[in-house]
Amino acid sequence: MHKVTLGFLAVHLNHENGYATEIAKRSASFNIECVRFEPTSIDPSTLTINGEKYDSITQTWKIASFSIPTFIYDRCFYNNQQASKKQANC
Repeated sequence: MHKVTLGFLAVHLNHENGYATEIAKRSASFNIECVRFEPTSIDPSTLTINGEKYDSITQTWKIASFSIPTFIYDRCFYNNQQASKKQANC
């Protein structure tokens, strides 16, 4: 069976760390791999992302490079429109 990837997108990598970790822990039993990353961590020329991948064996986040996830859970909360525009232009 093909493993699905869920990407946890946040303005800061450790934003909502407990929440992201709990989702990642529970996802393993559904054959879902969890990654987390920031909007600015996507390389537009290769479509590769530098972020973190959840290791269900050690139950820790590990630095990793990966393709764009199958699904993206956008947890970016911007405090004003200018910050939102800045992230969108990256």
